[in-house]
Amino acid sequence: MRLFVRHEIALLLAPPAKSAIGVARLQPRACDSQQVARWSVDLDHDCALSARADAYGNACQAFHAEGPLERLTITASGEVSTFDTAGLVRGTNEPFPTELFLRETALTTADAALRSFAARATASARSLLDKPHMLMRALSATVAPGPASGGGAGRAFAARAGDARDVAHLMIAGARSVGLPARIAAGYLIEAPGRDTHAWAEIFVEGHGWIGFDATICLYMHEGHVALARGLDFSDVDPLRTAFHGRGAFRRVTRLAVSREEIAAFAPADAAAAQAAAQSQS
Repeated sequence: MRLFVRHEIALLLAPPAKSAIGVARLQPRACDSQQVARWSVDLDHDCALSARADAYGNACQAFHAEGPLERLTITASGEVSTFDTAGLVRGTNEPFPTELFLRETALTTADAALRSFAARATASARSLLDKPHMLMRALSATVAPGPASGGGAGRAFAARAGDARDVAHLMIAGARSVGLPARIAAGYLIEAPGRDTHAWAEIFVEGHGWIGFDATICLYMHEGHVALARGLDFSDVDPLRTAFHGRGAFRRVTRLAVSREEIAAFAPADAAAAQAAAQSQS
């Protein structure tokens, strides 16, 4: 599938910040399931973007912008050709042993309730490959789409609701609790245009390798997915992480379009709406 993406993240600050540093993870990773035809990452401020790779092999762009900064916008756009690999993740740089991805984090800790749920969901599995399938179906039937939980897997499971990153964290926590290495992938999904970055889980199954499971839509990773970054949890793959010197309240505003057709530049945001949005802390 030939996909076009335009992703804009604006940081609105009031009062203006004196300076900002940040790291963007907005460059798709080339692998067997996707090839990047063209891609650009641009900042609307006079500063350089320094390309590097993080510990997981994700492509990053680091920057340092001097203020005063009332607004800072980073835009990623380009064209990616995707291929259906039945969820298999191959042709990626894997700097760490799979055992690392059995490690719990604050966002992927399975409490007693979630561990019990995962054990029951996979109890009748006849093979290792059955386990992530059963867990994905059980989570999809149990957790309703909703706003972000604002916490880790335990909070999302207690609420039985959450956004894509919550569901990915639940899938990861459940998989690790039954002995399967698991990690998060962040990127885009064509079925969810207009939303923020999507997220799903990748599970390592002995004899098959890494496989993408998107419990939010109860499907394998497919040609509608574009992967940007992978890590232990979403804090490792956040598309934009920033720190400001001398800032007041700020808000992060995201605009995203994923299409099979070329995407024109977004219209400028309404100045009055932007000013009002900047008054609330995000």
